[in-house]
Amino acid sequence: MALFGKKNKETNSGSELKITVKNEGNVYTFLPEGRLDTLTSPSLEAKLNEVVGGAEKLIFDLGGLLYISSAGLRVLLGAVQQMEGKGEMIVRNLSPEVRDVFDLTGFSRLFTIEIRYSPEDRGVCLHGEKSMTNQEIINGLYRELLFIAVILIGILFINNIVLYKQKLKDRISVMLLTAVALGCFEILWSFCEGHPEWKALTYIGACGYMILFVIFTVLLNRYILFRFDRLPKSRWLTILFYIAPPVIFSILCITTPWTHWFVRVDEAGVLYEEVLFDALFTPLMILYVLIAVISAVRCAIKGRRGDHATTRIAYNMIVFGVLIPAIYIMEILLLDVDSKYLALNFAVSIAMVYLTTNVSTHTLLETRAKVEATEADLRIGTEIQASMLPSIFPPFPDRPEFDIHASMDPAKEVGGDFYDFFMIDEDHLALVIADVSGKGIPAALFMMSTKIIINDHATMGGSPAEILDRVNKLVC
Repeated sequence: MALFGKKNKETNSGSELKITVKNEGNVYTFLPEGRLDTLTSPSLEAKLNEVVGGAEKLIFDLGGLLYISSAGLRVLLGAVQQMEGKGEMIVRNLSPEVRDVFDLTGFSRLFTIEIRYSPEDRGVCLHGEKSMTNQEIINGLYRELLFIAVILIGILFINNIVLYKQKLKDRISVMLLTAVALGCFEILWSFCEGHPEWKALTYIGACGYMILFVIFTVLLNRYILFRFDRLPKSRWLTILFYIAPPVIFSILCITTPWTHWFVRVDEAGVLYEEVLFDALFTPLMILYVLIAVISAVRCAIKGRRGDHATTRIAYNMIVFGVLIPAIYIMEILLLDVDSKYLALNFAVSIAMVYLTTNVSTHTLLETRAKVEATEADLRIGTEIQASMLPSIFPPFPDRPEFDIHASMDPAKEVGGDFYDFFMIDEDHLALVIADVSGKGIPAALFMMSTKIIINDHATMGGSPAEILDRVNKLVC
């Protein structure tokens, strides 16, 4: 199969090698084109020796390299040794054939190899068209999975508001919304990294990701400790653990494009972690999640009698804490995701789907059970209320001089309206129509007692005003 590369017109066939060196300050970029073998490696070594003394960073862009031999690998190894302790060395744009040589010889572990092609990609092409490397396919697959995870979290957020009838300020809703924004910033970061013209967007994506990751872990920790009744009682501890970290990290992240405290983006648009990222960001995030998981384990071991909801959340949080590292390790092993980046959002999203689904579903089931129990009580109350009202018509079949018929439809299952009629004596008929303030079971109970009192005092005699006055004194 013939291989065609995007070559410079001056590059000839055979063992010739064209070397272009670009200099930006103390950063030197070598762009070899052709074959790097026994005959051509001395020329690359000579150019390397000319600049290595004052270089702080060496970049070998091997997109135009068609072949590399052991002699060429020795030149790169010598560059690594010369830069040790004084700067860094990066290898970029490996073609599949050259990458295979690096993997077989173990050189892939010696160099920092950028996994994304730059816009000026000069990698090996098939039939004149750019071919995708395995790593590019993996990157695309990871972005698709991340996008699906964001969609799932978004659907859960909508369900939490619409189906589970939770408010927007509910802790679960806020966490879900934060997770959606977190995924969007990581997608922005992953799409823009490797493109020099999008350095600003890469910074925005990475910094937004870090800020929201801090906020998310703080919210998760606070929610779990709240459910376990383990929140700090002191106001100053609350400020120290839950307010100060997001504020400090936001300030550090916003200024990191100039200070490079957390991350930096090089001239090729590739993002690198800096000292504070490993020293501060990563340990703090792990600490917040770990405290929540330890609290869940403690709650699961001790348990609370009768508090099944809290125990269930404890078990779900333990699974959540196990899912994140498990899925992250699978990403590294199966998708070959660069483990030096804390790109945990996919793992967090899947674990969050599990946690939210279980917590919200059980909450919905418990609420539905309570509603069904209340509805059953109301149905019983309705039956009792209906049994207290006259329901046989005609009520006085032996009195042809008058006829009475009545019915009542309460606004709720049990209402406070009532009617009654009864013979006081042979010549007097009492009619009662009343409305009790309020609805529900309390109004119905008040109605029943009032009905009995009115009946008793009416049979004792007196005018309607006198009867109601006596009843009023008893019920008020």
